[in-house]
Amino acid sequence: MSEIYVFTTLEKSTGASWAGNNEDWFNSAAESSNAATSCSQAPGVFRARVAYAIHAPAGVNPRYTANTIYSPWISVTCSTAQIVVPGAASAGLVPATIVTPLDFGSETVAFDG
Repeated sequence: MSEIYVFTTLEKSTGASWAGNNEDWFNSAAESSNAATSCSQAPGVFRARVAYAIHAPAGVNPRYTANTIYSPWISVTCSTAQIVVPGAASAGLVPATIVTPLDFGSETVAFDG
């Protein structure tokens, strides 16, 4: 694509939200973006909101498309664990956070040309 713009926001059902990174790539076939918050915001019900715009090369129809898509609302809890990481300092144990990822499936944009 000539340009792919993606902006991701993590939303909590209470109305709180956390803006993710704003990505704008040129002459790229794919793009990604991420939004996150600390586990201190959980437990709660969250969803992802992704806004995108795509500019196709000349001769491709449609030349431009944009949309905002949402994941389903999902209950998220966080827990902490000790995991073994080879070569880590104190006997290979380091704290880790385990979270539930949000998956909003996929958005398909069909182009002619």
